This record gives sequence, C-alpha cells and structure tokens, in this order.
Amino acid sequence: MGWSVWVHFFAVEMRSVYLFYTAVKTFTTKMAVAAEMARETGGDAGRWVGNLCVKDIDVDFRLHCVERGVQEALWRFYISPGDLSGCYREGQEGISFIGTIHLVALIVCAAIIVTFFVMLLLSDCPDWRSGKYLAFTFNLEHTTPYRVVSMGLMGYTTMVFGFFAYEATMGDLFFDMQTMVTAGWSDLMAMGGGAMAMMTSHDPPFDYMDSHITSETFNRGGITNMASQSNYSFGLQLNNAILKARCGDSSDLENLVGHKVETPFALDDVRHPKHELAVALRAVDPQYEDIPEVKEIKAPSSGSCCFGGSPRSALLVS
Repeated sequence: MGWSVWVHFFAVEMRSVYLFYTAVKTFTTKMAVAAEMARETGGDAGRWVGNLCVKDIDVDFRLHCVERGVQEALWRFYISPGDLSGCYREGQEGISFIGTIHLVALIVCAAIIVTFFVMLLLSDCPDWRSGKYLAFTFNLEHTTPYRVVSMGLMGYTTMVFGFFAYEATMGDLFFDMQTMVTAGWSDLMAMGGGAMAMMTSHDPPFDYMDSHITSETFNRGGITNMASQSNYSFGLQLNNAILKARCGDSSDLENLVGHKVETPFALDDVRHPKHELAVALRAVDPQYEDIPEVKEIKAPSSGSCCFGGSPRSALLVS
C-alpha cells in the first residue's frame, strides 16, 4: 500500500465527512452561545434585568466567558457543578445536550474513517494514480457500510435540526425559529451538503472495473493535485478522454496513461444505459445505432457522433 493512497484518500476523498463534523460542531456552538446570551439578557432570569445602563465591555466580557463555557461543555456528556470554568449553565447540573450532539457526531465520523481505513487497507492499492485505487473509490460508494453511513449522516442532520427547532419553538432556548435559521443556515446547509455528498454516487459511464483501467497508472500531476483533485473530478477528465479516443482522437487518453492506446477503455452498458456520455460513446459504434437515445444525437446522414470520421470498434465488457 503506497503512502500517496493514504494522503489522497484522507485529505481529499473524506472531505465530506470533515465538512459534516465541522458543521455539526459550529452549528451546535452557535446555538448554545445564542441561547445562553438570550437567557441572560432577557426574561425574569436575565442577568441585567433592571439595569438601565449596560456597558459594551461588560457584554463583550460575558460573551467571551459564555463561549469558553460552551467550548468546555461540547466535550462533556454530563455537566456537574464546578465542571466548567466558563459562564455556561451556571448552577444547572444535568445532561450536556450540546456535548451529546457534538460527541456522538465525532464518534460516528471517527467510526466512518476507521471503517474506510480498514477497507482501503484490504484493497492493497499501490498508488493514488493507479486505476485500482480509482476503481476502489467508485466501488466503495456501492458497499453496504457506505450506504448505511450516508443514510445515517442524513438522518443525524435531520435529528439535530429537529431538536433545535423543537427547543426554539416549544422549549427553553430563549430565541425563536427565525433567529435559529438566520444564525445557523450556513452550517445546516453544510451538514446537509456533507450528508448528500456521501449519499450521491459518482459512477463514470466507463467500466472502472475493467482490467484496462485497474492495471493502469495514470498521469495525475504532482503533490498539488494529490491534495486537491478528487477521483470523481479525475473520472470526468477520463470520461472526456475516452470519448475523444472512441471518436478517433486518442491524444488526451494517451497523455493520461503515458503510452500508446490501441483500444479505448470499456463502457459499462448495464449501470448507465442513459448516461449522456455513455450514449455519446455508444453513438460511434454501429451495433448501437438502433438504440433510441443514440438516434436522438446522431444525424441521419452522419457516420459518427463526432469529427465526421467513421465509427471505431471498441472493447465492451458485459
């Protein structure tokens, strides 16, 4: 197992998990600070009730004290008297709801990373540029652990939103639903975005399990690309290169593989029968000319989908 595989997988392919965790922590922190400050400045229990002159410096000092207390509460399932040095839930012993929400999210995300770590270890991918590693990440999205995890993250996002929405409307958060959405909409979108990124598969129209793909080592650039370019992004680049190769221009594909290409890579006819690139690829092969989707993009008098050349035969794997 090459070291570059670990760097790329955990720096790039796991970004949606990091996004989800960061969004949960940030949203929970904002809600806790807002609730505590609203409690202290309003209602009969307000800290400054009856005080007609509240200095900005006093509010600022209190805000920083509350933020310090919230950061400590995030790492506790239960708050006991004297646990927190900051000004959060002073004199209120009990379950730390923000800590429970945050720590459960942290445990879930850590479990996801460990699970995928084991699966990657068992795959024995030699290099981040290898076709075997490319196939591993595409295939990972169809495994049971991945599907369970992605649905779990979306369910957790819904639960967190539901909890704070209930507390804002029916509970004791001391602010309304509008305030909650205004303060935390970006974090809610990040949570949902991270979960949706996990739930959405990104299969290319070519057969990524074909031996021509898995045995290749692609030219994907240096360290900059290793730390930034996802396999999905590279898959799009490879899609276009394969399409051009099947239409007669193999230059892009040969640049990606670093050698002469005799036969363009395989196309998966089962998984993506109507994928736009898959249809375009099939349009260059006479054996597919009766497919309705192909007829739509082929001119009646043309012999090829592109470049005006004659159709090329291609390796197709069932």
